[in-house]
Amino acid sequence: MFLVKKRPGFQHHKKAGAMNALIRVSAVLTNGAYILNVDCDHYFNNSKALKEAMCFMMDPAYGKKTCYVQFPQRFDGIDLHDRYANRNIVFFDINLKGLDGIQGPVYVGTEANLWIYGSVMEDILTGFKMHARGWISIYCMPPRPAFKGSAPVNLSDRLNQVLRWALGSIEILLSRHCPIWYGYNGKLKLLERLAYINTIVYPLTSLPLLAYCILPAVCLLTGKFIIPEVCQLSSQLLIYLVDF
Repeated sequence: MFLVKKRPGFQHHKKAGAMNALIRVSAVLTNGAYILNVDCDHYFNNSKALKEAMCFMMDPAYGKKTCYVQFPQRFDGIDLHDRYANRNIVFFDINLKGLDGIQGPVYVGTEANLWIYGSVMEDILTGFKMHARGWISIYCMPPRPAFKGSAPVNLSDRLNQVLRWALGSIEILLSRHCPIWYGYNGKLKLLERLAYINTIVYPLTSLPLLAYCILPAVCLLTGKFIIPEVCQLSSQLLIYLVDF
């Protein structure tokens, strides 16, 4: 580990800047072949996890094509019923496991990562560009969680976190690196591209979901229903056909 003194008033690009600085000087310091990227609120929970990740990197068949190994995020301090959905079970235990069978899981878990600046979701964007260049990633889920962190403990913190993710997704959607139109001259597989598209457009799905939740209540309160009028028309048509 080494420390770099920050220059006042200079944009250091947070963790991404620190990691890129590490790469530039690693040949002088250690010439290390691996970089571990962990959130500041996470801690080691499994001493063997790094060896497991390195085994994937050194695999004779897939090691030279693997750009990173992704671990699921696990948290302490979650209440029994997980009222703020901090476990993200669908994402970490279903979606990323499915992507492991295509081209690999997306790069998640930090606000700022290696290579790429200027986006709130720099981790997703970094992984997408690596996959577009033909690299693969590996999902490692040891029985004992590799790292554990602190989850939001109140609704305000959770909403701020989700809002930051949503804004980052929309930011990528409107950028030139959007998976809908970027990287078709590369080696990104179709299903992997669809997974990235789903990752960035999910905030827009809140609009029809909001309508789906509000319309039934509005109908009950106003007494104006949508479906009965259609049913009445269908009944009249059925009577007409029977008479005919």
